[in-house]
Amino acid sequence: MTLAQKNLRAKMNEAFKTSKYELFDKLKHSYFVGPFPEKFPFSTLDEQSGIHMSHTNFITKPQFKSSRHKYLPTYLNSFGKKQTVFLWQFGPFTDNKGVASLTKSLKQLNQLVPKLDIIMCANDIHSRNIFNDLGLSTILCNHNAKVKTDIFTIDKNIQAMWDSVYIASITPYKRHFLSYDLNNICYIAGMLRIDAKRRNRADIEELYKEFCGKIKNNDSTLFIKRLYPKQVSLINNMSKVGLCLSKKEGAMFASIEYLLCGLPIVSTRSAGGRDEFFTDKNCIFAEDNAESVKQCVDEWLNNYPTIEQRQQIREDAIALQEEHIGRLKCKIKEVIKEQGGSVDIDKILNSREINNGQNTKTKM
Repeated sequence: MTLAQKNLRAKMNEAFKTSKYELFDKLKHSYFVGPFPEKFPFSTLDEQSGIHMSHTNFITKPQFKSSRHKYLPTYLNSFGKKQTVFLWQFGPFTDNKGVASLTKSLKQLNQLVPKLDIIMCANDIHSRNIFNDLGLSTILCNHNAKVKTDIFTIDKNIQAMWDSVYIASITPYKRHFLSYDLNNICYIAGMLRIDAKRRNRADIEELYKEFCGKIKNNDSTLFIKRLYPKQVSLINNMSKVGLCLSKKEGAMFASIEYLLCGLPIVSTRSAGGRDEFFTDKNCIFAEDNAESVKQCVDEWLNNYPTIEQRQQIREDAIALQEEHIGRLKCKIKEVIKEQGGSVDIDKILNSREINNGQNTKTKM
């Protein structure tokens, strides 16, 4: 990469503005480990073949507008030939509003960089069909496929102290209220998110106060600051059951983190792709009410998997990760062949990070 290209990437990094974060009162436990720098979500995988990685948030969210409008076209055009961007699916895109937003953003990106091929990495078959119907080149490759298996592991020497764990920012779509019948639960809530213009401050404050009021009489622990992935893996190993309670989101990084730590899951039905990794051996589906969630957690606790069964939960998840990444590798090799290149894609994928939000911090 030339010095000019490196400078452009540096400017894109500077232009990327994160949302503002606010902290409120804490409950029993609160640990802070930081700082947590935001990593720019546009990665050049291979300069020779013009292959890049990004995700749908980068092309749809307003906090990335300056980066993608002011610097991205110049950066991509500086390579002097056609470029290809693989876009991981972040979000459900299951309703008309979501599809319209994505379509509009892709059209704008195409206007900014006309000589750009976009390949969607869909989280599940339903999403793949939606992208195909939009005329987009698409592969089935869930974004949870690249979560690191050497960070989230089973530690046989740790004894569980929580019956369940819920890794989820305190925001409405995470539906914490479905967990209010549970005792001995650990919440990893990251940081409370107030948008850049503080428009949602009152809503988040009210939601947080309600949350604290509901769980104060439960035997619960709340981590209200960001933790490193290794620490999240430790807490997963100190818990017995992982919770997934949203109705619509993306594939939910926490769901694969649970599975890689060998935790069985209680999940509600959700659009966006997280159930791509769920089977009748690792997940019980609950109805959209707190009583059902508690019943499902109790069902796991009363018939808890052995360490061998937990290991199988992990191995099955890894096998499916490899299947999804195999499709990604095949598609990248296809692009390289079309470009007339001869790059060792396995070496590239193993030596460089494919940014998925898991490199520097846990994503809620």
